[in-house]
Amino acid sequence: MATEQIRFPIAFALCLLALYSCTSNTFTKKSISKKSQEEFYYGKNFSVRALHITEDMQNIKLALKNQLALKESKAVETEWKRISQLSAEQGLFILFELYPETMLPKEFLNFRFVLNQSEASHIDRYYVYTLEANSHTTRRPSPFIYGWYNYTPFQGVYSIVDYTPDIQLSGQHCYKFLLQFQQIKKLQKGDRLKITSPHGNEIVFEYKQ
Repeated sequence: MATEQIRFPIAFALCLLALYSCTSNTFTKKSISKKSQEEFYYGKNFSVRALHITEDMQNIKLALKNQLALKESKAVETEWKRISQLSAEQGLFILFELYPETMLPKEFLNFRFVLNQSEASHIDRYYVYTLEANSHTTRRPSPFIYGWYNYTPFQGVYSIVDYTPDIQLSGQHCYKFLLQFQQIKKLQKGDRLKITSPHGNEIVFEYKQ
């Protein structure tokens, strides 16, 4: 049996799709207080990570605009312009990612973000769904054939191979938070990002160069 695995990263909000990629530096997760309590809301296998955005944010901007298209807001044009003008010159940007087992109500997404002693000056949030397709191709053995050649009995194998494809799909939910710290220009080794969940628990990340 031969197995092929294909990953399709698809960022979307509800039915809208947009590709996402980004170059970044990763924080190290130090602790999660009362993790069992957080698992009640986000699932037993939920995970989190934090990334320092160091290069072009074009794909993030596209995802934010897709999310904006689904919001009912009177300031859509203003927000569209603000997202279009996002750049590293406006401060420090960190991307926090939450991977729960299900989609979540907005009440479960009200996190508070503090880098050292500075609170995030602006937070943008969008939803991403990663679809993974596992393709299993079964190669069945060819049947034997029997016959006569030059008056001598023989047996052989057909060269034709029977392929039976089997595709299984699985998905992963992710909520991404783009954090902007206008008052901070550069990260230092040991800087700590403290995240307070809507349920009062704390997630701590540490930056290592």
